[in-house]
Amino acid sequence: SLRERNIESVWHFAASLRFEQGQSSELMAENVGGTRNAMAVAKAVAAKAFAALQTGQIKGRKFKVEIVR
Repeated sequence: SLRERNIESVWHFAASLRFEQGQSSELMAENVGGTRNAMAVAKAVAAKAFAALQTGQIKGRKFKVEIVR
């Protein structure tokens, strides 16, 4: 299993290049949902570090992502 491999860090790179009007809920699901999934993997393998790089363009309101240790 991955947990037995002593994974030190998980890196998550995500971007969507679709910025059409009316796509905000899909972009949010991809960016936030994908980050949550990657964080769950990092937790499952007991990684010591998690790094994320998100989409190339940020618009809209700010939101908080909970850091789970």
